[in-house]
Amino acid sequence: AWGDTDMVSYHGEKKARSSIRIFADHSNELTEMQALLKTLEEESDSHFDFLEDKFSIPAKETHYQNLCKTVNDFNIELPQGGGVITIIGAMPIITGETAEFIHHFIVYAQKDCTDESTLTRSMIYGWAPGDEGWALPNDVGFPLFDDVNNQALHLEIHYNNPYLIEDMKDSSGVRLYYTYAERTHRAGVLAVGDPYLSLYGESIGEGLTQYAFTCPGACTSSLLGKERNGNNQGITVVSEHLHMHKTGARMTSEVIRGDEVFHKAVADVYEFDQQGAFNVPQDFYTVLPGDSFRTTCYYKDGTAFGLSSQEEMCINFVLYYPAKKTADGKSWTCPYNPEDDFGAGCAAELDMNVVGDLGRDFGNSSGKCVKPAIEALTGSETGQLSSATNEKRVTLFFLLLVMFV
Repeated sequence: AWGDTDMVSYHGEKKARSSIRIFADHSNELTEMQALLKTLEEESDSHFDFLEDKFSIPAKETHYQNLCKTVNDFNIELPQGGGVITIIGAMPIITGETAEFIHHFIVYAQKDCTDESTLTRSMIYGWAPGDEGWALPNDVGFPLFDDVNNQALHLEIHYNNPYLIEDMKDSSGVRLYYTYAERTHRAGVLAVGDPYLSLYGESIGEGLTQYAFTCPGACTSSLLGKERNGNNQGITVVSEHLHMHKTGARMTSEVIRGDEVFHKAVADVYEFDQQGAFNVPQDFYTVLPGDSFRTTCYYKDGTAFGLSSQEEMCINFVLYYPAKKTADGKSWTCPYNPEDDFGAGCAAELDMNVVGDLGRDFGNSSGKCVKPAIEALTGSETGQLSSATNEKRVTLFFLLLVMFV
């Protein structure tokens, strides 16, 4: 850490997140966002923008603005002999003057721009503070305009204006990159936890509280099942995005296979203003029929569940392939709803507790410093040890640099 004076003190509100790219494909002179943009420009055939047009943000605390456009509204040059394009990546476009008012936005694909179409829509992209866009693996994409249920895009923007400021105009949205060629796998987004906000209006309470939503194995058994040849029809998870609001302190999402936790996605320190949809750093993994999900949110002095930025949510958005739909054509989801199992056993169960701590895994220590036993080394081995120690010191320095900048 460094500053303009000799004083060392707590950074207070002066904090931010950043990243360092090591062994990157592109020059290290590029920022993470610039490198992503270069990748998308190289791999795509073209792109189009889906934006608001100088929308006047209402002088009210919470407003959800909805914009829908059909394929004809975008003036996309479609390939001859077919109207299919494949979305391979997205970059947010945020108006600088109104960035502080945008809590999040979501892009959906749907049949048309009627209200009925929202019942069978499927999520393509979601943005929250800290997100810089994404590029899908080179064999995965979101086909668009390929059937009657996929002929329009819907943009939902959540504006947060707690001080009721007037005369602010916003033109934010997203740039979607696409190819004319289809890709091997169709991507999908599975929402687990409480995506339908069934806990709307329920008070959370003071202190530390824990809400755990369990999506049963019956859901994956029903949706994934088995192919005709008897092989399990699993899915591959590409990424997970953990979402809460201001009083969210920690969040985890576990995949349970049998009686053991097979995979665990963790945001040990959750900070909405830094990364409102925490993109968990992890490798791809496979979910099989019978696996269950347990999504757990921890709140500190929470308010209540609701739609505003001052209220709370608990959702894990799971990007995966190949995409799955329910028997009635809806996108696969496993929400908490005590009155409906969505016809496939896909209804999460809730367990709520007051807890004494956040259960974080890092920072634990016995309080004892133990000097490791080192046997006599040759001169060559001593040099190797010294080199390894210096490498560790450099690594630690960069980690601390990222944490405190």
